[in-house]
Amino acid sequence: MTERRPFGTLLRDLRQRARWTMEELAEASGVSARAISDMERGHSRTPQQRTLTALAKALRLSPADHAALVEAARSGREWVPSQLPPDLRGFCGRQAELDRALSLLDRVGARPQHVVIGAVGGMAGIGKTTLAVHWAHRLAGDFPDGQLYVNLRGFDPAATVMDPADALTGFLTALGVTPHELPATVEGKSELLRAKLDGRRVLLVLDNARDSDQVRPLLPRTPTCLTIVTSRNKLTGLSVVEEAVPILLDVWTREEAVHALGLRIGQERCAAEPAAAARIVELCGRLPLAVALVAARLDSAPRLTLEAVARELRELEGGLEAFTDADTMDVRAAFSWSYTALAADTARLFRLLSVHPGPETSLHAAASLAGETPVHTRRRLRELVHANLLSETPDGHYTLHDLVRAYAGELAHGEDSTLAGNPDDTRQEAFRRLLDHYLHTARDVNDTLGHSMTIILDLPAPTEGTVVTEITTRDQAVDWRAMEFPALAAVQQATMNAGLYEQAWQLGWTVKHYLPVRGHWHSTVEIMERASQAARTARAEPKYAAELRRQLAAFYAHLGQHEKAEQILLALLDEHAASHTETARTHHALGYINNLRGDHRAALGYGRQAVLASRADGDPATEARDLNVMGWCHIALGEYAEGRARCEEALSLLAPDDLLGNANTWDTLGYAQHHLGEFDEAVHSYRRSLDFFGRTGWGHVEAEVHDHLAETLHRLGRTAEARAAWTTALALHPDENNPQVKAIHAHLAALDQLSASADPMTNQRSEP
Repeated sequence: MTERRPFGTLLRDLRQRARWTMEELAEASGVSARAISDMERGHSRTPQQRTLTALAKALRLSPADHAALVEAARSGREWVPSQLPPDLRGFCGRQAELDRALSLLDRVGARPQHVVIGAVGGMAGIGKTTLAVHWAHRLAGDFPDGQLYVNLRGFDPAATVMDPADALTGFLTALGVTPHELPATVEGKSELLRAKLDGRRVLLVLDNARDSDQVRPLLPRTPTCLTIVTSRNKLTGLSVVEEAVPILLDVWTREEAVHALGLRIGQERCAAEPAAAARIVELCGRLPLAVALVAARLDSAPRLTLEAVARELRELEGGLEAFTDADTMDVRAAFSWSYTALAADTARLFRLLSVHPGPETSLHAAASLAGETPVHTRRRLRELVHANLLSETPDGHYTLHDLVRAYAGELAHGEDSTLAGNPDDTRQEAFRRLLDHYLHTARDVNDTLGHSMTIILDLPAPTEGTVVTEITTRDQAVDWRAMEFPALAAVQQATMNAGLYEQAWQLGWTVKHYLPVRGHWHSTVEIMERASQAARTARAEPKYAAELRRQLAAFYAHLGQHEKAEQILLALLDEHAASHTETARTHHALGYINNLRGDHRAALGYGRQAVLASRADGDPATEARDLNVMGWCHIALGEYAEGRARCEEALSLLAPDDLLGNANTWDTLGYAQHHLGEFDEAVHSYRRSLDFFGRTGWGHVEAEVHDHLAETLHRLGRTAEARAAWTTALALHPDENNPQVKAIHAHLAALDQLSASADPMTNQRSEP
């Protein structure tokens, strides 16, 4: 039996006894020659079990020699570094991220021989270190040669960012390198670390890294090591050059956050007040750090109810005071570590982003806040995303976490008072530019889509520094309108809160014709209610105030509140009895809502009154619109010839650029022609209507025209074309539960049944 000797000495003796060189043993065992060299020289502490087995098999050791080699390896394990911080008691959640992280273990030891790095990123307080340490403890058994950990202090508030040279010294010392053996340069230390780690299974945790340059000297080059890097920055360079695998964290789900709260204060307390527990974690933004801070307070006050804490958090209205504890980490401090690393202009933009009422910010909205060009702003936004103070959505917008927004707002009030003398002035100027961005872009969207507006709204020139999104095509207009709807509503509410009533009603006016396109009726009513209120407060011109109220009445009618809609309009009639223009418009609106409620005879009467008033006013566009209303009423009453005549009269008055007027009238005419048996003429009219609607973006109304067209095509026996038209109608309709949608599905099902019963040879229906 071989005598007990140091592992490296014993391995060398066994190799030499076999008369093999290191290269020959490497080829036979699959262990690298450098790793064998390090083991023999004592530079590799503890080989893993499979390495020992491979060496023993290659050397054809006897059982006694094999046992001696294993025993020698075990005796060296007291030198294995184990630097991981303690795992968090009660770690919870993050299952998807953990699964992905643990799957990286399968790549360790694979070729090509690149280091596998799990780059755990995310905003301050999101739980990066917690996940990294928990992950490392889960994997520690697979890395018997040691676990190395260092806090690189990349965002330390005292600006004491760790130099890579110091981190390397710590690692090398833990690996047994004496002070006199340490190279003087970063490059020398880095090469020595890689030599020490070559062929060994070591887990490295590089926590709180500032950037890729700080990390690179610490990375091993052996495929048997795994490195975990955490940073508030995305470390894109590591992903590109070092093939790092990014694992990006988001806030907890509500269930995860409540469970985490229960682990800290006792699940029974959460179970006793489940609604309050849910409110607490939502008011914390489901941010792990914020939940932990509130939990610490609850844990120290066992008699304090969760309802009381939830109430206090709510009263703070999103501020950060609730998340500050003298004995624990302050959320402000966590955020400040990322903030203080920003360039001055980027920090300014970060503060100004708190002015946007949310929920998302576009590039041009952010540029307007900053009063800068989109090119410069995009660069700063990317820096904020890189610092994880801002998140980018899949559609290219940007969002602030609620707590980050509160922090940015506090900074704006504090720092901007020093920079500009009055922080409120700075914020107000930024908000005015933001408001002008939405006002002018929304108006351009309206113009591009060709919506008929008989009352022209003249806006003053935008404030200097405002960026107006260039809208030149229908697709751009439709996309902008859809994406910016939530922001428009939020900005208008903020405008009201700021007492900018003139701009608040103008914003409602600018968007009044296209907000309901995707079925946002309830939200549109809220916008128009605010606009009407603002117009009264600002004493807007009567024509504007009246039009806003008419539009509000129309939206109420679409929600089925016909009585309320009619009350609004009848009150307007009394106020504007002497004005032919206002009388015509209000009668038109009354006809519209009575058509919606199914009282077509009353609607016809209002339409007739509107036509008379329009003629008296000499307004052909309005007269044409009112004639179309009369035409539809006649059709609804079964008076198809009269309906066709009114539509033809209306078309003779319409200008070619009145897209909605032409689209609606051609559709009504086609409907009359269909019921008169003039099917070919009806197809022509419907296609003319679709041509105009295609340039407006009113998809939900366009869907109705496709439905009408399909009915006529079906009557003509053009089944394939009918199927295509109904399919298009389904694609355009925003509400799957709408009765029209259900009817279209029924039509398509009937066509399918018809096809199934057709003779497969002749494509003709079989005889009964």
